[in-house]
Amino acid sequence: AAGPFTALGSTRTRFGDLAGCATSKFVQKTGGADCASLGGCVALIPSTPLAGDFCIAVLDSAVYSEQVTVAGKNHNGFRIRLWGAGGTRPTVTPPGGSSAGFRLLTASVSVSDINVVTTNTVTYGVLASSASVSLSSMIIDSGGRISGAGVFLSSWGVVQNASVTVQNADGFRLTGTGNTVSASSASVTVFGRAAYYLGTASSNTISDSYGSGNPGYGAFLYHSHGNTFARTTLRKLSAAAGGAGLYLNDASSNTVTGCFISNAGGPGADLSSSVNYNLIELSTITAAGNVYTALELGFAKGNRISRVYVHSDNGSGSTLSSGASETLVENSTF
Repeated sequence: AAGPFTALGSTRTRFGDLAGCATSKFVQKTGGADCASLGGCVALIPSTPLAGDFCIAVLDSAVYSEQVTVAGKNHNGFRIRLWGAGGTRPTVTPPGGSSAGFRLLTASVSVSDINVVTTNTVTYGVLASSASVSLSSMIIDSGGRISGAGVFLSSWGVVQNASVTVQNADGFRLTGTGNTVSASSASVTVFGRAAYYLGTASSNTISDSYGSGNPGYGAFLYHSHGNTFARTTLRKLSAAAGGAGLYLNDASSNTVTGCFISNAGGPGADLSSSVNYNLIELSTITAAGNVYTALELGFAKGNRISRVYVHSDNGSGSTLSSGASETLVENSTF
């Protein structure tokens, strides 16, 4: 019998193959499936070029104490897919000595409907150091034990409907090009960390998402150019001085559109140094607390502020330092 799934394709397991999968393997912690762990089924992925998608479905909502590493595989233009099947929500808890819950070191890997909860110190919740990784419907909860980032993305990654809660780490860390994060949230609770940290990153898009620092930064862009934040809320919640809802340093030609940016103790948006030719439009920027400026422009050239509402409870709407030049402000309220 095919079991709970319809059998498709030529490579079969006792449960049958899943739609769209050339090979299907199934995980169940208590046994009775192909593997009792995710890593056990990952080990069944051949090192030779794949002939179609290789799928690993988890059949229960059990807690799996393992570090799941996908490395040294030849996707051959197909995908390696891991997910919680049929409404299950399994949880990966990396054991001591691990570096991440998921280490995705092969390109074209998809993970969905699997949570990562850390009970031991690790560097990442999900480390995706290869291109074209897809993450969806995941919860990453640090419990104070992630030191680097909840999610690390290289290039051309896609994240949807993910929730990242970390403390002394970045929520999402993007260091490459072409990544998209949508309908997701991230929170940090240590100053100097950011819900969205873009370092040496270009042409990435964060949309319809939420990021908060309490304290910390909603978003921090360093040496990053040509990125877009759209319809996203970026907040620093703490009234403690410092940080920003949005902070740019050596960041040019970025676009912020349709966003809400705020800081309960400092500037809402801080365009610090070597920040040129950025566009902020159709957005709201606010600052609260002591005499703080909502929008600060430091050594910034050629930036455009268009159709923006800027407000500070006790300070200036905006300040332009002596290093700011060629700033265009249009159709905006301060």
